[in-house]
Amino acid sequence: MLAQIEQTQSPSVDCPVDNSQFDLNALINEKTQQLITDKIIKEQLETISVLDEAFGQFFENLVKYGEIKEKLQNKCDAIADVKARREENFPKDEYSKGLYKAIIQSTYPNSFIEELLNEGFEAMTWYKSSLAYTGAEAVQSKLDLLELGQKLGEYKVSQRLISGTEEHPIYLKVLTLTNRQISSSEWSEIEKQFERLVIQRLIETAPNLEKFQQECRKLASANGRPRLIPGLVEAWTSDVLTVISKHYSPDVVTTFEKTLKPGAVELKSLTVDELLELERLIDGANTFELPSVTTVVDELQSKLRSPLNWPLSLIALLGKFVEGIVKKRPRITDKGAFNFTPWKSHKLKVIKGQKLRGEHLALRVEEDKHWDKLQERLNLSQEQFKELHTRVWDLAQEKQDDFKNSREGLGRPIGKIKGRFVPIPWLSDVLEVLPALGIEGDALALVPYDLGVYVEEVDYQIVFSKYKLDYSARTLLKSKVDELAVANDRPVDPITGKVRAWKDDLYQAIVEFGKNASKLLKKEVMRYSVEEVEKLVRHKTAQVEEMQQKLDVTEQRLTEEQTYREQLQRQYDSLQEQMNRMQEMIDQLMSKTNVNGNDNGHQLGQLQKT
Repeated sequence: MLAQIEQTQSPSVDCPVDNSQFDLNALINEKTQQLITDKIIKEQLETISVLDEAFGQFFENLVKYGEIKEKLQNKCDAIADVKARREENFPKDEYSKGLYKAIIQSTYPNSFIEELLNEGFEAMTWYKSSLAYTGAEAVQSKLDLLELGQKLGEYKVSQRLISGTEEHPIYLKVLTLTNRQISSSEWSEIEKQFERLVIQRLIETAPNLEKFQQECRKLASANGRPRLIPGLVEAWTSDVLTVISKHYSPDVVTTFEKTLKPGAVELKSLTVDELLELERLIDGANTFELPSVTTVVDELQSKLRSPLNWPLSLIALLGKFVEGIVKKRPRITDKGAFNFTPWKSHKLKVIKGQKLRGEHLALRVEEDKHWDKLQERLNLSQEQFKELHTRVWDLAQEKQDDFKNSREGLGRPIGKIKGRFVPIPWLSDVLEVLPALGIEGDALALVPYDLGVYVEEVDYQIVFSKYKLDYSARTLLKSKVDELAVANDRPVDPITGKVRAWKDDLYQAIVEFGKNASKLLKKEVMRYSVEEVEKLVRHKTAQVEEMQQKLDVTEQRLTEEQTYREQLQRQYDSLQEQMNRMQEMIDQLMSKTNVNGNDNGHQLGQLQKT
């Protein structure tokens, strides 16, 4: 059921209450002993027990839906298997699924019962797994008390390393099958093992696998092994080892004993019936004073059947389910269809734990709403109405100025009205101005109701949702609001004769609690005027501008350094060019000197010959 909050009067107070003088626990206990014998209360408490038993069938009924799906699907699968064996390349899976859907829809047309069956199947799997897991823990407790190597029929007590270190290993006792059926994949492993033995020259030849299988299965049939499918009895490990021992040495048999090593039984993968069979074997080997599988499974089922025993986490999941339902309302359309549609109401839909959006505390005067109500109630003249309107807006501006200058009071946060950002008056401002205008009469007593200045339960729900307050914080907040109503000298409500808190008191309590009260205002309301925004922007961007100036100076220095580097490079290039020219001149001069020297030497040689 949707918890819609009507506009009801909130609890009121005449004065603050000091609870320190009362022993509340003693008073509550005394009154409780009286009330539990009250006829009406006793009937209601007894009804809880009746409902507990009825509602406790929820899981079991949901599981039954899953069992129905399982049986119907198995029937359709069996029919599809028969048809697939008769017709080659027959789409077995599609046929089975289509047959299942057709059966459901032909019986329950235009329903979504198939989806419910699917959910039931998931619940059935969870339910049976939970029972089996609980039973497996009971079997494991008994298994831990058995001796290693102890045999229980076809089983043997072994251990498995689960954690720890080499120095301090931690083992878990497990049951291993000393004799078990051979799986299809193990036949290929047996064939490979024979081939390895041939390579190792431990045997001369490997047997023909098909003939070897026939011999093993023939022995299995003679030993009374159960049939897997009509006409076929699968061999067990003891059958295989017996056949091998007929044809090969004991060393070969030992090798295959290692190959066909026993597998550990995974207790938590067994059904409850399979666990009961194992428990009977274990109980036959020893006497335990431990809970049996039947005991622990029955206890778990009993807990699930009684919501009085449900943990908080399960109740919370149920709360999620209810939360999803109450967001919409059930309805029957004009065509007779039943569906769920979103609520269309101005009333607040209270949903535990959900943060409400779009809801705000109705503190401000709304131009198109409250002024019309005032005029209708008071029947003011045009001059009176204009003066009231002006004084209310002036008072709002005055309170906002006082708040900005002295940080006293609550101020009047800025809002956008007809393109201007101005302090918006609160409803309490209207009530403050009216007596100053000399407006009196019985009609004036009803104005607070017309304006809606009193704190209602819906206002508390908005606050609880916005700030996600727990139970203790909610109680403390309500107490604080009532105290502020007295401290702020709120007038006595003429109808109830009590002092009732105003929405201003609730807003003030949020402020004093150190919360951001602006969350309670409409989203379009601005917290700052245009001038204040510009000031904030200048303040926030001052550091950016300072950094920009430093960057400009650095960039200028880099530019100057780059210019200087380019100038030095040009001077260097010029000097390099001059040096190159001088080197060329020196080279030319040296070459001429060498030529002249050679000519003079030649002439001197001629003179000596003469």
